[in-house]
Amino acid sequence: MLNQSRMSQVELNRKLEETTRNLKKMALELENEKQKTEDLLKELMPSSVAQSLRNGHAVEASEFSEATVLFTDIVTFTNICALCTPYDVVNLLNDLYLRFDRMIGLVSFVLTI
Repeated sequence: MLNQSRMSQVELNRKLEETTRNLKKMALELENEKQKTEDLLKELMPSSVAQSLRNGHAVEASEFSEATVLFTDIVTFTNICALCTPYDVVNLLNDLYLRFDRMIGLVSFVLTI
């Protein structure tokens, strides 16, 4: 009887250790996903807006006296989408965005229409 009780305790300890390992793994995965979300927020919006959203606050609309707007067309984009994986299309768009962003940052001009 005592031996069986000891075996049950050993088995419970083993299960507890396994559960602890699983929880640590899940906590690490959650932290990685949080970091991905944080990185995405930083890329998509100004840091002040991202911070307000993280803190659960409403984000008020802002008005800017100056802004840069780029309209562009990617010739044969439909064909590109048909021939490439979604991952490749997103990478292409991201690369184009970064190039346009760098080019706009190099030029300082005002165009009034």
